[in-house]
Amino acid sequence: MPDSNSCSNLPKHVVSEESCQFFIANNDIRSNPASFIPILESRKKEIEDTDAIKIEATYIQVSPLNADEKTYDNLIKYDRAIAALKRAPMMERLVWSDALFLSADAHCK
Repeated sequence: MPDSNSCSNLPKHVVSEESCQFFIANNDIRSNPASFIPILESRKKEIEDTDAIKIEATYIQVSPLNADEKTYDNLIKYDRAIAALKRAPMMERLVWSDALFLSADAHCK
C-alpha cells in the first residue's frame, strides 16, 4: 500500500501533504468564509504595528519610501477582503478527486 496523505489515496511523492493542506484550507474558507476573518485581522494588526515603526523611522532617517501611503493602501485592501468575507455565502465543500488531480497535473506539465 502506498504511503498516502490526508486527502488522497495517491502516494505522497505524487500528491504532497502541502497540496492537501491547501485543498483543506480552501474548503474551510468555502464552507465558512467568516472563519478566515480573524486571520486577516491579525495580519492587518501586524501591518499596522510594523508600518507604524517604519513611519517613525521614515521621519527620523528621511527614507525615500512613502510609508504612510503604503500603509493606508494595505489596510484598505485588508478591510475590503474582510468586508467581502462577511458577505460571502457558505458553499459546499469540494470532494478530492485523484483522477482530476492527475489530469490537471498532466495538463500543467
